[in-house]
Order: sequence, then structure tokens, then C-alpha cells
Amino acid sequence: DYLKEFYPAFDSGKIKKEELFRKIYGNDNYVESRIRNLCSDLKLLAEKFLMIEAVLNDKTGSGIFKLESLISKRHYSLFIKSYDEVLNKQNKVSFPDEWKSNNYLKLYNLKFAYLNAGNGEAEENEEVFKMINEESLIFFLTVYFKNCHRILNKQRTFFKYKYTPEFFDTACKI
Repeated sequence: DYLKEFYPAFDSGKIKKEELFRKIYGNDNYVESRIRNLCSDLKLLAEKFLMIEAVLNDKTGSGIFKLESLISKRHYSLFIKSYDEVLNKQNKVSFPDEWKSNNYLKLYNLKFAYLNAGNGEAEENEEVFKMINEESLIFFLTVYFKNCHRILNKQRTFFKYKYTPEFFDTACKI
């Protein structure tokens, strides 16, 4: 209850450690190291909470983490059941950027690992390998062109890059 009045800023200048200690430990003698350790543990828990919340809110990312866990634990039957579900969610992502491409790369690499663990035929393995190569090119070119745009945009940058447009022309020919 004591901390609620300081939400959401939690200004450390206004929070009194002694008062917080008294709320937790009652009439015990104040020990600064004890309250410092509690605050440190609370900070670590808050950071973990924020990471977990971010993973759970990122539907494709949380699916990829789940698939990585299933592969690492060799739960292949659960992996293959979940793979199509995560891939379908990824297919619904409408904004094509390097993150979408990166997620496809992760998914295809996980499928490749699954197939190489003895769970697939050579043709399927070859098909996934081709998808990895194609998505790698898409990822590279997406990042490259995005950065070319940033570099060539003179209004946003003051850096003097040793960069010439022929690099851009070469990438366009690929």
C-alpha cells in the first residue's frame, strides 16, 4: 500500500527506505542492507516481468521461442504440431520488413534443424534449405536498401560516408 501512492514514477527522492522497511518488517530494527537487497531483487523481478510481457505480446516471437525450446529438448512431435501454427501467424504479418524476414529465417532454420535430426526426407530438407537461402537474400537486401536510403538521404545525416552510389547499383543488379 505504501508504494501505491508513488506509482507510476516511483521517485526515489520521495520514498523513505525506513518507512518501507517498517511496512515490511514491522518493529524490527532497520537494516539498510536488507532493504537494499530487497530493492535490488525487486528491480530484477521487474526487468524479468517486462521481458516476459514483451515476449508474450509478440505472438510470432513467443512462438519462435517456444519452437526453439521444443527443438532443444528434442520434443519433435510437439515441435511439428506447433510449427505450422507459428508459421501461419507469421504469414499474417502484413508489414514486410527485415524483422518479418528475420522471423522467417528463424522458422526455416528451426525446421531445417528438425529435419536434420532425422525427421525428414531429402526433398523436404532441400526445399527448406532453398527457402533459407531465398529469405537470407531478402533479409540482406531489405537491410541493405534501408541503410542505403538512410545514407543517401542528405537531409538526415551529417556524416561523410566513403560511400558511392555504385554500391547501390550493384545491389540492384542482384
